[in-house]
Amino acid sequence: MFFTVLGPVGLTVAGRTHVLRRAQTRGLLAFMLLRANRVVPAEALIEALWGGAEPRTARSQVQNGMSAVRAQLRAHGGEGMLSSGPAGYLLTVAAEQVDHALFELRRREARASAGWSPAGAAAALRAGLELWRGPVLGGASGSYVEPARARLLDRYLTAREEFVELELRLGRHGEVAAEFLAAVDEHPGRERLRGQVMLALYRSGRQVEALRLYREHRVRLAEGHGLDPGPELVALHQAILENDPTLLTPGAPGAAAGEGGAGPARPARHQRRRTGRARPPAGR
Repeated sequence: MFFTVLGPVGLTVAGRTHVLRRAQTRGLLAFMLLRANRVVPAEALIEALWGGAEPRTARSQVQNGMSAVRAQLRAHGGEGMLSSGPAGYLLTVAAEQVDHALFELRRREARASAGWSPAGAAAALRAGLELWRGPVLGGASGSYVEPARARLLDRYLTAREEFVELELRLGRHGEVAAEFLAAVDEHPGRERLRGQVMLALYRSGRQVEALRLYREHRVRLAEGHGLDPGPELVALHQAILENDPTLLTPGAPGAAAGEGGAGPARPARHQRRRTGRARPPAGR
């Protein structure tokens, strides 16, 4: 039995995928999977589903939903996986049975081996990234879904950047440019990835394209938010303009937290706010 939350919420048994009928029940299952092997109080489930605006029937709806989850598990050989008591509900599963837990396991394996086996680390990370089938938490309902989806997506994007760093260390510059150039526009705020792809393009002899990636980003930031790119991206851009020879070696300027390891991404820190430009969108 294998559970998925990094895509449509469901479970797979013997190659066949099963999906719970109601979106709210799928939301309950996904919430339990994200907190697997921990007791989850009924109050936490109510808050997760309704965000403080629960109906009078909330507790009974949770009980009915959990009964539906338990029945689905029992039907596929998962008797006893979901238990309940005065403290709440407990879903007992192994990391290898849940895609998001397996993803984190592969990511830890990659970080542990990155220093001595970047090829092995890259393979482990790619295996983890392939577990993402999107849209994350697909088909689940509940107040917690959108915030949880955003957190999971950030983990995915960070791990993808860690993978790209490893690929650059392995000299796979053309492969990086081909595979991730489109992703730069899909997530324009990820300056780390933009810098990595700029570096891959430059190392592939595509300096003009690398400079265009920077220019487009700078214009977008200036016109949309009144900001400049972050200092690491600025440094990389300058180094590309100057054909800095250190760009051809690991640890090049702007290579997004250094190519010497697959450490966690640092948030982009933009420079001073420009004057006379458009204001940031409301709510920022």
